[in-house]
Amino acid sequence: PMINALYEWLLLDPDVPQDEKAEFEIHAHGSSSLVERAIQVQTIQQIGQMVENPEFGADPRKWFAEFLRARRIDPRKIQMTQEEQEAEMGKAAPPVQVQVATVRAQGALAAVNAKIQGELQQSQVEMAHEQELLQSGGASPHQAAAAARVESEKIRAQTDLSIEESRAAAEYRYAQTERQIALDNAAAELQKMRDQRDLLILEYSLKNNLTLQQVKAELAKTAMQEQTKRDLAAADATLQTNQNREDRAGDVAAGLPTLANPGATVAVTHG
Repeated sequence: PMINALYEWLLLDPDVPQDEKAEFEIHAHGSSSLVERAIQVQTIQQIGQMVENPEFGADPRKWFAEFLRARRIDPRKIQMTQEEQEAEMGKAAPPVQVQVATVRAQGALAAVNAKIQGELQQSQVEMAHEQELLQSGGASPHQAAAAARVESEKIRAQTDLSIEESRAAAEYRYAQTERQIALDNAAAELQKMRDQRDLLILEYSLKNNLTLQQVKAELAKTAMQEQTKRDLAAADATLQTNQNREDRAGDVAAGLPTLANPGATVAVTHG
């Protein structure tokens, strides 16, 4: 009925040119595809909760793309690329200072909790001793006080030990965090240098109309030549050192003054 109404509007509309009007026989065959599309959209919506369950192994990103396509929307217009998503995740990561401060705060909190727990245990021990004194009636107050002090010192020592262990654990986590940060920074810097090297190689190859293999071969040849020069320079230095050592040994044998023996004298014979 809708298509017939549109066809009638086409014939009656005075703005439509006459060459676009004619007698048509309309046969609509799109109802089954429309029903199938509606069922597909409904099914995609229903499995949305199943996608969140990791046991099904579904990709939420792909499910979202299919949901948009079912609604005749191009997902590429609203979804971020892989690079943009990684950049956003990098922005969301807390700064290094925040991570370090969090580790230190956790260590301080653990130390405070250990101290509070120790003081609570000490109070419980003192209360228990007081009850024993009231029930026994035979123990002297001095003995009870001495026993309480000994127990108190034990608890205080255990508390100090717990605090030190908590502090050591916090320092260890702090060191691990700094180490991981340093490794990440070094890896990022190394990758940056590699990218810069590849970019320079590509620019050089394009500028000189060479392939990447040719450029890499030239770089390897240049590196080998430089290494050969360094080896020759090292060999010359070693040879010169040995020669100087032999010369000094000859001077010593001849009794000539040297830096090691400046007082040596030379016998001169006049003819």
